[in-house]
Amino acid sequence: MKSSKTVAVSLAALLAAAGALMTAAPAMASTVVGDGTFYGASDFGVETSSYPSGVDWFFGDAAGTDGPHAFTIDGLELNGDASGDVQILNQNVGPQPADAVEFIGLVGTLAVASDDATKWTYQIPMFAEGTTDSDFTTLRPNFTGNIDSGNPGAETWVTSQAFGSYAAGATDTLANFATAIFAGEAPRLLGYGLWVGAADTAVIQAIHWGDAANYFLPAPTRAISATTLTVDEAAATGITLTGTNWIPNSNVYVHIEDPDGDSILIPATGTADAAGNVSVTVILAEPVKIGTYTVTFDDDDFYFDSDVFGDPFTTFEVTAPELAETGAPEAGALLGLAGLLAIIGAALVIGTRIRLSRS
Repeated sequence: MKSSKTVAVSLAALLAAAGALMTAAPAMASTVVGDGTFYGASDFGVETSSYPSGVDWFFGDAAGTDGPHAFTIDGLELNGDASGDVQILNQNVGPQPADAVEFIGLVGTLAVASDDATKWTYQIPMFAEGTTDSDFTTLRPNFTGNIDSGNPGAETWVTSQAFGSYAAGATDTLANFATAIFAGEAPRLLGYGLWVGAADTAVIQAIHWGDAANYFLPAPTRAISATTLTVDEAAATGITLTGTNWIPNSNVYVHIEDPDGDSILIPATGTADAAGNVSVTVILAEPVKIGTYTVTFDDDDFYFDSDVFGDPFTTFEVTAPELAETGAPEAGALLGLAGLLAIIGAALVIGTRIRLSRS
């Protein structure tokens, strides 16, 4: 079984007045790879007097000076020069929770992958009275970093604005806050995201919420040079597996199974380069089996663990060589028989370690 990658989270900033928070229909981002949606600069909006339309993610209007942001191969860098506050929010929250238990469960799915979990804090803006869109507030953990996904209701949170019996800035357990916001009208969640303060810098790679896996990295690619080869081609030039925008210096894992399901190539093949590029050439040793080969090709870590890189990646077919027209049926039959004989074998251009299986 694969388990979704879970890592770190961050601090909430006060948003503008409640009347300015009318949400628009969100849009899908530009690139979906596996279970992940990859967002770049063109997929982000900017909050002005209201949440921007036509986007999921946007840069919120911070109460103080807005810090800079930059999309890099390492992730979304927030406040790189430590000059101001930066907040990012996704207004596509999915189905609204029906009760306090569902709300706490949804919050428990929040997870952030970043370079430093001490530099940011989660934030969840909402109308505590969702039917009338009143009592706007932002709930955030009263600490930086990831929450306890196993028991988020027991952790201490803080409300930015007054609602119910709570004053602005009051702290309580998330469970008690959840009970309060569902005491009257059900709340309307307006978004989820994180905040980075003026004194800090953070690089965010991903944020998970519910079933949504959001990535702020260049979308990774995988490709194979050929999906059909003759026996001679398989033994001479083989196949080349290439990738772009992988995590720099991440592992490269290749596993090939022959037409009978036997493992013929199970190496780890080094690492991606500093720009996230990968290239691995596989040449099959003679004699080559004819049939379909299954290829696993991933990073064995970040994208594999989060189901961005599916397993297996692809297949390729090795076909029998075409026989020459000799006019001698007996000779043709003998050549055909020879072409169908195959023994498992493979050679890899690069490789460092051998592994028998991976669950």
